[in-house]
Amino acid sequence: MATHLSRQMEHKQLPCLTGARFVAALLVVLFHYGWLRPLPGIVFDFGQQAVSFFFILSGLVLTFTYRDPIEKGRIGWSGFFNLRLARIVPLHVATWLIATLLYFGFAWRPYQGVHPFVSWIFGLTCLQVFIPTENNLFRWNGQSWSISCELFFYALFPFLLSMLARRLKTVKSLLTTALGVFVAQTILFFGGGEFLWKVLAARHPILNGHYAQRLRDMTLVFPPLRLAEFVIGVCMGLLLLRPGSGIKSARSANLLLAASGVLMLFIKRLPWYRSAPVMTGAEQYLPYVPLMALIIMALASGKTFLTPVLENKSVILLGEASYSLYLLHGFLVPGSYVRFLSAAIPVDGHAPSPGDYVLCVVGSIAASIVFYEFLERPARKMWRRMSSATVQTKTA
Repeated sequence: MATHLSRQMEHKQLPCLTGARFVAALLVVLFHYGWLRPLPGIVFDFGQQAVSFFFILSGLVLTFTYRDPIEKGRIGWSGFFNLRLARIVPLHVATWLIATLLYFGFAWRPYQGVHPFVSWIFGLTCLQVFIPTENNLFRWNGQSWSISCELFFYALFPFLLSMLARRLKTVKSLLTTALGVFVAQTILFFGGGEFLWKVLAARHPILNGHYAQRLRDMTLVFPPLRLAEFVIGVCMGLLLLRPGSGIKSARSANLLLAASGVLMLFIKRLPWYRSAPVMTGAEQYLPYVPLMALIIMALASGKTFLTPVLENKSVILLGEASYSLYLLHGFLVPGSYVRFLSAAIPVDGHAPSPGDYVLCVVGSIAASIVFYEFLERPARKMWRRMSSATVQTKTA
């Protein structure tokens, strides 16, 4: 029963949004690999915002997929969480082990952390974001911080979905709630950011003084500060499931997509670097959240000029492999393994040559497809079969 249910939910998809996942993952890759001249620098600037795109999209897709099974009692909290673990854990563990081998084989230095085994355990178990010290964050396979956030969201999702679906019955209530959640996120971000800044500036023993320079990293990765994006996605998913509530014309969808994109470019061009640390931290994702939600809704309509491209079978395959691309691309950073594994994710890196850069991007994409086809998808199916067999044994 569990395997049959999971198979049904796998086929319930929004193909245009699956293709969009690849675009978002590619933006993360380009951001980490750095600016490749003479291409416009703006192309390489949206990696952090792309992660926010994933958080919103996650809430929408999970709502679209799991609302009926959860509301009708066909799947409970443990069943849902197990299905999500099957989706993310096998590849996370595999890439974590790859990072471990590369770390010790190519990049180990005694000064890279006073307790490397502790940071290794925290990262493997996705707890590093709750203890955001300099020695924990972005170690080993640094992108895994977002998995920690996703697990936090998954743990709350069945309760959030039930509460929101029960109380929000109209389009107005869904839109008002999404806006209110964003306002609350903004208040929480600035309030929490100011608190963290004061703690760090006072050289609190829990967090060393040098880490005060990385306030932006702490506000970027802390799950409670990112939950609102996921909740907004849930509201958008509930809106999408309402008959007649979607965008009805191609003209409206394209206008919404274009206007949101232009506003994102405008916000990115503002002089954030002149601001206080809390403001520069906000620029990583906060002002873009409502615009990305609108872009996702426009794409979900299936009526934009991008629809034929994003729903192409090859692009959908790339979108399905986007999780692999996200976790694997750091191993092919242009230049060397050492810079990536010696400290943090390389931002604003510089490739030795355009050819090397392109080769690394293409290699990362190719590797993501291989890992998706031969590790991620088979491991997910095996996990679900084993879980189903365990349930049947217990009930026999």
